[in-house]
Amino acid sequence: MPYTVQTSGNQGRDSLITLEGLQPLLDKLKFLEDLKQSGHMQDAWQSMTELVEMAVRDKAPYWLGDLRASFDSESGLDGADFYGLVFSDEVYAPYQEQGTNPFFPNLDAIEDWAVAHGMTAWELALIINARGIIGLKYAEESLIQEEANIIGLVGDAIAYIMSGGTP
Repeated sequence: MPYTVQTSGNQGRDSLITLEGLQPLLDKLKFLEDLKQSGHMQDAWQSMTELVEMAVRDKAPYWLGDLRASFDSESGLDGADFYGLVFSDEVYAPYQEQGTNPFFPNLDAIEDWAVAHGMTAWELALIINARGIIGLKYAEESLIQEEANIIGLVGDAIAYIMSGGTP
């Protein structure tokens, strides 16, 4: 799969989801170095990042309303490379995305989650203690879902620039 989702603590945020994998597409366009500096291309990159953010919000677990509301995004240039970040300041975001090994959770911390699934916190804690938290991969699925739209936005930006549009 050409796209990956990485999670880490970064830049003063408790968790950060970094969407990677589109750089090879831009690397194929080295013949147009000005393309990366194009305001139109930067706008397209921002739109791509926002599309993924909206998809992540839609796919995040409904019972974790705080998580769904916490997603935000930013995009820009880092040197000559574009970046797009979709992130959450909720400390449990990467665990919901990637999953965990078995552990015994704090019962107060999982009470709402347990109720949303029709069980007690103790019952849910026993399940987590036995198998861990299974990663839901909602961010990764969101990026894959939006792949065609992302490619379309890049194509539109390139076509605009190639047609003589103002970079």
